[in-house]
Amino acid sequence: MNRLFLSLLLFLLIPLVSSGSQEIGAFFTKVNTYVYSKAPGQGKRILVRPRQAFAVAVLDTDGQDRLWLQIVHPKISSKIKGTGWTPLAPHELRNAGNRRVEIFDAVFEEESTLPSSIMVRASNVELLNLTQASEKFPQITWQKVKYVSEEPLRLWIRGTTGIFRPGKTSKFLRRVYVEMVSRNLPKEKLNRLLAGVVRVGDDTWEVERALGRPLRVQSDPGTAEGRVTWEYYSLVVHFKNDVVDQIN
Repeated sequence: MNRLFLSLLLFLLIPLVSSGSQEIGAFFTKVNTYVYSKAPGQGKRILVRPRQAFAVAVLDTDGQDRLWLQIVHPKISSKIKGTGWTPLAPHELRNAGNRRVEIFDAVFEEESTLPSSIMVRASNVELLNLTQASEKFPQITWQKVKYVSEEPLRLWIRGTTGIFRPGKTSKFLRRVYVEMVSRNLPKEKLNRLLAGVVRVGDDTWEVERALGRPLRVQSDPGTAEGRVTWEYYSLVVHFKNDVVDQIN
């Protein structure tokens, strides 16, 4: 299946995240660093302090193949306005309420000509009664829209300046960091757990701080060692007397 059509199909079918941004993960800063307003390494610079957690919206690389992340800064906002195109039907746009939708700068038919886009709350998007049927994908009719919105600023930060956790929220990283600091965990172990890395010898409290709650817990009542298994999407952690003794 054509990748462009697949991405558009997923865009139309996957529910929009209603938490204020479409997070693909979270980023925890480890050092003082500058973030950039326009693109990786470009635009206005803003200093960001260490030990802060941000939602991540986009991943990208620069000309030297270095990883950059577009973070959503909850304390800095800017007014945005403009026009663009959406593949959403009018009733889908109305039913989106206060959730965010993606507005493209131009209609596109090929992945190689993918235009830039912006995420805007659907309630701040207005249809302009101008449509354009897709020549390549008859299932899609593009709608011309205009938007005016006050949005959290999206800024670009280098991936080497902190810890990126795919699938985790900024709220999760802030919470577990505070909890681990309150227990005076050594810095090396704190950073390892914050990065989601568990090892043999970690206890159940530490594993939950690193990975979150397991999808399933299984215990073996027939053993004297108190064997318990925690299952996650990507790994299985085995405990013996509440201490990790095997990771699969």
